Amino acid sequence: MEGGISDLGSGDFAVPPAGPPVPAPAAAAAAAAPGEVSPYPVPRILREANLGRPPPGSRGYHPAVALSLAAAHRWAPYDSFMSALRDLMLADFQESISRSNARESLSSLTHHHVPFAACRRFPDDKIYVCIDRAPISFLVLRLNRALAMDRKEGKEYYDAVQDAMNVVMSDDVSSPPVIYNRNIFESVFQLQWIE
Repeated sequence: MEGGISDLGSGDFAVPPAGPPVPAPAAAAAAAAPGEVSPYPVPRILREANLGRPPPGSRGYHPAVALSLAAAHRWAPYDSFMSALRDLMLADFQESISRSNARESLSSLTHHHVPFAACRRFPDDKIYVCIDRAPISFLVLRLNRALAMDRKEGKEYYDAVQDAMNVVMSDDVSSPPVIYNRNIFESVFQLQWIE
């Protein structure tokens, strides 16, 4: 899915494109076990897809619709995301070459492969950032907008970088997840792994 998030139903989150940072939970936050209610807001389509039972003999992730929805998003390893934010923080907004490099660094986040598949479980030992879900998607749009502005508007750019850092490093479990480990991923997307 190029260019943003989709309408996922009642689990969507409206985050203003500018203003104070929106907090997010740490990757170690508790997630629901299969069959339990997720502690995170879950889009209606995922709740409905999870009502059916897996076909007999199924292996891997179930339900397929939830997996395809998750796979439509862009995922970046946490360390790559933080490295890009550090690069963006150090960019000289007044120099066009530096702004061009910042755009390239931001764009590079969208070129990672999804860390899961129907028969490949989300890694247990890695953390990822979903680029297409709020609030990260809104912050990426803010950064892109700021990079397209007149050179005199550098404050908006640096504010957007700082807000992105604050969101990723926040630990507010009442907000939608920003960083994902296996438990959070499976809980948010209502996926069951069948051995």
